[in-house]
Amino acid sequence: MTAPAPIRVCAVLLHDGRLALIRRDRPDGVQHSLPGGLLGSGEDPHAALRRELLEELGLNADDPPNPPVLRFVEFSGLSCVRDVSELQ
Repeated sequence: MTAPAPIRVCAVLLHDGRLALIRRDRPDGVQHSLPGGLLGSGEDPHAALRRELLEELGLNADDPPNPPVLRFVEFSGLSCVRDVSELQ
């Protein structure tokens, strides 16, 4: 039996036309990615994203200045397989 693929939550944060990215120094070079991380076993995706935003940016996502737009998408490699927002 194949292990399930890890699930990553991330946020696209725009402010004054600027996109928030996290800089990570990796052995093979610098990587920039959206704020977020892997979903823990049994962890709710919304809770995981709030945790990651607090850890990486010090951002309290419990009281955002504007209501967030939530989208859930499924990827295979670098290609979006389907938008699964309707499942939420």
